[in-house]
Amino acid sequence: MDNAKHKLVMLWRFSVLLLLVLNLLLACQNQSAIRSLHQASEATAESVEVREAAAQSVLTGRVVKVSDGDSITLLDMNHKQHRVRLSQIDAPEQKQPFSRVAKEALADLIATKEVRLQIEGKDRYQRLLAEVFIGDTNVNLYMVRQGYA
Repeated sequence: MDNAKHKLVMLWRFSVLLLLVLNLLLACQNQSAIRSLHQASEATAESVEVREAAAQSVLTGRVVKVSDGDSITLLDMNHKQHRVRLSQIDAPEQKQPFSRVAKEALADLIATKEVRLQIEGKDRYQRLLAEVFIGDTNVNLYMVRQGYA
């Protein structure tokens, strides 16, 4: 009889342990599901912002700052500033060779001038991604053809 009681107690302990492990696994799975839902909602919100910016598609204004060879700040007609990254190009960043040359070339072409943006969306820093035009000149293409980007 002692042996039967011992087996019953061991079976009961094993069952309790098994239930605890299963609860732990379910809790971890729920946390993972919650994280996935949160990430999905963030991605949806971000894609809505990108679509809203793209729906605007064209923006005009005056260049008030040239940050480097592929980044500017634009002041629109409502006196709102927009940080802009020239799309489809990559100029040297500050502290990289030729960064000053690329920045000066872009500044010489568009600083303080009226430009038109063809907006494609936003980047991870929430800057507008756009093709920039001064008159009929595609500034992005100009920077590449001249070797600055």
